[in-house]
Amino acid sequence: MALVMAPVVRHMMVCDDAEVDAQNPRKINVYGLISSIAVDAVTGFPHCHEELCVYVAMSDGRGSGEGRIVVVQADSGDPVFASAGHPVAFGVDPLAVLGRCFRIRGGVFPRPGLYWVEFRFNGQTLATQPLHVKESS
Repeated sequence: MALVMAPVVRHMMVCDDAEVDAQNPRKINVYGLISSIAVDAVTGFPHCHEELCVYVAMSDGRGSGEGRIVVVQADSGDPVFASAGHPVAFGVDPLAVLGRCFRIRGGVFPRPGLYWVEFRFNGQTLATQPLHVKESS
């Protein structure tokens, strides 16, 4: 049986988009870093967010597994939406940094408040970022 060890998350960024730099493939460009979402009072809640991107950089993993982003309501601990699961396979160099973009289209925030954006590897939460969803003033 192959050894599987969860990775160490070096960076996790909630953003509009992230892509490999065309001039230097060792660099990642992150666009539109997001720490809060303001929802127009006219459209209100529940709010369907068009697209959310989460860039995760990790290292020190062994073997392979499944990565997923889960958005959780902070007050209740209930998951509200999640990305599809993506295969994550670590190479032979455990110090190599492996980056993945997880995109979630049409995620629905049921009400304003604090949410946790979680990176899960094989079901285990390895990193968490806060996301404040509020009504715009």
